[in-house]
Amino acid sequence: MSMTAAPGDIFMWSNADPRESLLFNNSGPVYRFQTNVSSNGQSTTTLWRALRSNKEERVAKFEWSQSGGLGRVVIGKSTLPMQDLVRRETHDIATRDFYAANGAKYRWQPNAHGPETLLYDDTGAIVAFYRPVAPVRYQSPPVEVHGELHLFRTAGRGTVTHPPVMDVVAISCMLYRFSQKYGL
Repeated sequence: MSMTAAPGDIFMWSNADPRESLLFNNSGPVYRFQTNVSSNGQSTTTLWRALRSNKEERVAKFEWSQSGGLGRVVIGKSTLPMQDLVRRETHDIATRDFYAANGAKYRWQPNAHGPETLLYDDTGAIVAFYRPVAPVRYQSPPVEVHGELHLFRTAGRGTVTHPPVMDVVAISCMLYRFSQKYGL
């Protein structure tokens, strides 16, 4: 890939299961996905955004279907099917679309020339990509990294690094990884 993200816009993604993972950069943790299973077997995942050291806010809550597949997600005061954030609009199972809070359409699509999954905005600009990596153990935070999410601050409309668009990028990337892992 010829595009290079600024060091602070490269997020290491821990864990092979994206539902129980951490995204962090050179400044520390940024997002944390935490999954709990209730006594009746219902799985929920909460996405937390770090505000500062020891202070987080909830960004989203994922309520998985009883069969373990996609269910619904609550983002702020909006509830929608998870499928809306990884919608297939082509015959290619690996290409997935979603609309962000700014109303713009985004598309996750495999890179034809490498291992990355590219995120295009509605102008056709690559605004981010996810790259799987061979597992690497980090000391701080003490996690095993399985991928990297690169955001391009000035690409397209220049909004990909700003909440709420950045939040939806993290949410859709997690759902994309989950969908690809389990063939959904």
